[in-house]
Amino acid sequence: MAGTNPIVRQSGGKRASHYRISKQGRAAFRNVVYQVGKNVSNQNPEMKIRYLEMKEKGKKPGQAYIALGNRILRIAFAMIKD
Repeated sequence: MAGTNPIVRQSGGKRASHYRISKQGRAAFRNVVYQVGKNVSNQNPEMKIRYLEMKEKGKKPGQAYIALGNRILRIAFAMIKD
């Protein structure tokens, strides 16, 4: 149940695209994911490189922070699982 929920936009024969995160779920948790992504982009050298790559591709800073926060969630889940 941890994670952000992207909204998928699709209509007819058009290609589906992930638009933004939905407002479903816990707002406090979404805020924590954002803050984790922001801190990791400043403190972790590997994640800082990923952040800069996302910025070069045209992502906005908030989008990049959410992406990094989701990555940390996936890493944490893998550590717990294995």
